[in-house]
Amino acid sequence: MKKLAMAGAALIMAAHPVQAQEQTELSEQDQQRIVRDLQVLIGGLQSENVEDEAKAVLVSCIYENSLKTISDQMVIALNNNPQIDQTNGSQLLMVMSAICGYQPQQQAAAAPAAAPADTIQRN
Repeated sequence: MKKLAMAGAALIMAAHPVQAQEQTELSEQDQQRIVRDLQVLIGGLQSENVEDEAKAVLVSCIYENSLKTISDQMVIALNNNPQIDQTNGSQLLMVMSAICGYQPQQQAAAAPAAAPADTIQRN
């Protein structure tokens, strides 16, 4: 009985929500950028026009990387590619997908992708 109680206590301890890390003060511009990037991600996942494989890559990317990491890589990629319209959600989604490691099969051979800083972690 004691072993069962200890196992139950261990499960309860493991089930507590993750504590937030120390909060960082974000500028208004950073907050707007991060909200934009989250909207692009959610919009892509909800869109019927986005391939399932691309959606899987995006889900894996957000699961394995922080939104901050993805957003920071977006800034670098957009700075390296000034031709990208930062108000165009489709173009931003293509950049985010490339950052996360998605390479569409039809376009991979036809045209080089935008030059993101680095592809971020994806298992």
